[in-house]
Amino acid sequence: MESLSQDWWMINTNIAAGTYLLVACLLWSSYDACVLADILLFLVLLLIAALVGTVFMHLFLRIPYVPSSRKSIETMIALAKLTGNETVYDLGAGDGRVLLKSKKYYPEITAIGIERVPTIWLLGWVRSRGSGIRFERANALRRDICDADVVFLYLFPSLMSELEKKFDRELRPGTKVVANVFPFPNRKPVRHEEVQTWLGKKKVWVYEW
Repeated sequence: MESLSQDWWMINTNIAAGTYLLVACLLWSSYDACVLADILLFLVLLLIAALVGTVFMHLFLRIPYVPSSRKSIETMIALAKLTGNETVYDLGAGDGRVLLKSKKYYPEITAIGIERVPTIWLLGWVRSRGSGIRFERANALRRDICDADVVFLYLFPSLMSELEKKFDRELRPGTKVVANVFPFPNRKPVRHEEVQTWLGKKKVWVYEW
């Protein structure tokens, strides 16, 4: 699966490079209508290829992109009880919205977002530029997070069991893990809170390692 992810990373990188090349050609062209139409068509096809690649990774790598709601994010941050000097990870960080809001409230935290899907990582990286957030394209199951004080999660149940074992190996005693919607299968939360979202009532779970 890792090699598959790398392949799609290269595909999306090539798509971006091709887009820049086409834009450069357009700037040097005489703006002929037929040439412009061909370029725009090719750009649309490149965009479709990138979207298909993203959907393919979501389906086969078990990491669908489902953003957390505003209310859920506010609840997650409140339950984490940040003070401003923590190292905070978001695994499956998506477009970076949880860390961006955390940084807004607590500018002194060290915020690290981990996202595996290239196109979603790029979105998060662009959104978080200038915020002080470190946005990494990596596999959350393989990225060492032993320095974490707080971990945010919104990942599907198929990954929660594996993450639970990973956290047992890596996290220091007292590390807080705040999980949106999906709980760990074998660990008892210290607290949970219900959140009303547009999809209905969801729960945010708090754990201490």
